[in-house]
Amino acid sequence: MFSSVIIQVAFGLQLLFAAGDPAPAVVGQAAGQITAKTATDRAETRVTATTNELNKQLAAKKSLDKKRSAQLVGLDKLKKQRASWNRDRKIRSKKAEADATGKKLAKLAKEIRRLKTLLSQQRATLVAAIDKEQATNPDSVRNAALITLRTRTASKLPHKRKARKIVLPPDRLDQLADPEELEEQAALLAAAEKQLLREQRKLENREDRFTKMAKLREQARRAGELDQFEPSGVRRTTGRVNDPNKAAGRGDNESAGTQADPSPDDDGQGGLGDSPPPGEPGAGDPDFGGFAESSVVLSDVVDSTTVDALRRAERSSNPKTKASAARSARRQVEDKLKRVRALRKKMLDRARKLRK
Repeated sequence: MFSSVIIQVAFGLQLLFAAGDPAPAVVGQAAGQITAKTATDRAETRVTATTNELNKQLAAKKSLDKKRSAQLVGLDKLKKQRASWNRDRKIRSKKAEADATGKKLAKLAKEIRRLKTLLSQQRATLVAAIDKEQATNPDSVRNAALITLRTRTASKLPHKRKARKIVLPPDRLDQLADPEELEEQAALLAAAEKQLLREQRKLENREDRFTKMAKLREQARRAGELDQFEPSGVRRTTGRVNDPNKAAGRGDNESAGTQADPSPDDDGQGGLGDSPPPGEPGAGDPDFGGFAESSVVLSDVVDSTTVDALRRAERSSNPKTKASAARSARRQVEDKLKRVRALRKKMLDRARKLRK
């Protein structure tokens, strides 16, 4: 009996040493999963915090944009009023407020650019952390959550894509083509029509945006040139007409005081005209460019002059130049759209007629 127990224990020990102890491998895998999950959670927390801060700053910028636009409009209205000391005092006050708002906008735009760059880096880090955690073979529930998180995060990362020009099929109706060929050509025209419509909307949005930028810049310039249009002196005398000493002395002193009382911001540097209007270049707009891509995409759609204008607009910082290039390209794209739609309709009508 005792010998049989010894034999069973020996056999069990032999099996144990032959199979090895699985505990260290299991513990190591679990530790790896915990470490990877912690890294992913931390990366996701950082992305969420930066996203919330960016949304907060964007909302603040939108509010300041509206405030500064109203301030510039108010300045224009004041400048059109009759010259007086009270008007000059209000202009100086409003100009100082608008200039302060412009400086806040410039500072806010810089912070928004920093947050967008940081957010892009954090999202890339999060995607890398998710890939590492998936390599540790997490359970099915966690893996499904990781797949969803990775898809959502990766979709917001900037993707560089090569611009491809729109290739238009022959713009004529082949009278010898059979119905199948006509329908095939019509399908190609329909695809080109979608591409043209997409570019037309892009150009229309750019035209509207840069036209507004140019208007805001002009308002800021006019406010900055306020002193050029100010009257050389505003005289107001309170002495009696028959008192030459008071009339000349007091009146001239007040006039000199008015002329020698410049605006606190009118030091020739850093005035209102130097503050970037909302939405201007450098105000944190990530979509400020795009004209170089349009010059490639529309190279077979618009004429060479417009292509050159689009290229110049990409290099220019003048919103008027950009708005003009977008307007010219948009009009030509719209004309091409009309012709493509008309030709596609003719092809489909011709195909139906041949099938009868």
